[in-house]
Amino acid sequence: MVVCKDEVLARRLKTVKGQGQSPTQRYWHVELGFNYRMTNICAAIGLAQIERLPTILARKRAIGDLYRRLCAERLGNIVSFQKLSANVVSSDWLVSLLLPEGTDRTKVMGRMQENGVDTRPVFYCAHQMPMYSNSEHFPVSEAIAAHGISLPSYPTLSSADVARVVETLANALV
Repeated sequence: MVVCKDEVLARRLKTVKGQGQSPTQRYWHVELGFNYRMTNICAAIGLAQIERLPTILARKRAIGDLYRRLCAERLGNIVSFQKLSANVVSSDWLVSLLLPEGTDRTKVMGRMQENGVDTRPVFYCAHQMPMYSNSEHFPVSEAIAAHGISLPSYPTLSSADVARVVETLANALV
């Protein structure tokens, strides 16, 4: 589901989601597209989620804020979070942090998993994947991809669970 204020972009998205088919000529494809048409059931679920969006976003932001506060209290500046510009508000869709330079991310994530805390690596760089691989290097992106982890942040996560995740992270870093 896409919401858009830009009419030109909205038209293009509509074309691309319908396999690139021309809006005026059936089965004539004007550009490469995808089958991203939504079923009625998926649309109904999406609309129900949109009704809950303010509550979900408020909780996700509270979880992100709690992680940042508890990590600062428990770990000082050992881990770092993305710093947002003053005029930016994050949805905290994922709460991700960077582990200290030289830390074995795989070991930290494994220790956390052993203690019942699931984490995810920060997304890998697209330019390092086989289908896009080339000789270019992007040191900042590569460092983030190598040292970043995402912590549990689903909206029903309790504050006690967030504290347990931070404690598990602190113990995994030892």
